[in-house]
Amino acid sequence: MSRARRAWRRQGPRPSLARAWQRFDRQLAAVDRLRSSQPRRAVRLALRAQRQIETMAERVTRGAASPAITGRWLQLEGRAWSAIGSCQRATARDAASLQRAEDSFRRALACFDGAHELAVDIEDDWARLSQRLAYLRFDQGHSDEGFALLRDASRGHRRQHRTDGRFRTLIDRAVLLGRAGGMARAVRLLERLLAVHSRGRQRMRDDTHLAAVHNLAHGLVELADSDPAQVARALLSLRAAIAAHAHVDDAESVGRNLNHA
Repeated sequence: MSRARRAWRRQGPRPSLARAWQRFDRQLAAVDRLRSSQPRRAVRLALRAQRQIETMAERVTRGAASPAITGRWLQLEGRAWSAIGSCQRATARDAASLQRAEDSFRRALACFDGAHELAVDIEDDWARLSQRLAYLRFDQGHSDEGFALLRDASRGHRRQHRTDGRFRTLIDRAVLLGRAGGMARAVRLLERLLAVHSRGRQRMRDDTHLAAVHNLAHGLVELADSDPAQVARALLSLRAAIAAHAHVDDAESVGRNLNHA
């Protein structure tokens, strides 16, 4: 093999593989958008993507691909299983369906561990998986473990200097605080995050900002049910949510961001 060819292979997947990777990555992004609004469709899409990714990964391995390329396909398969677990958790009706979600998350973790052994950087994937597992643990009645997983995710994002990832982890914390009966604490946390964003030193991406303002509006509306003094704040927050939505191109992300793990 020529020196140029070896260098090309070290750099990453060949063009045809790169296109396939991008296609699957887009499919998994679509799954994430649909998870709240059309969860059953999202599960079907994620399962189909996982089967196709697994088939492609087997072909790549048989073709004597470099460890780096094999690792990246394991990483992508892990992302598919992570998305499947998230969708299964969102549609779960009983302990058995929650267990199916956990099994999918375990498969995701096994793929990420395999990719890590092949020197692929999966720190972001681990953090994202921890965020999704936090919701599962909460649904299983283990709220303390859920909050601990969010702390792990936040540390992972900090190590990677992923400011937006840390914002999203704190939004997840606010969502779970609200579910645990601490809606007033959740509202205060979201207001602090939005204040940091407004000062401009640390900025959220548009879709993350949308998640924050929508969850804040939801929290204030819930508080207003028992405290009429919160009605005006709730109305202002709803207007802010509508304005934030105008800056996000994908209308389906509204449903996703109300509970985005």
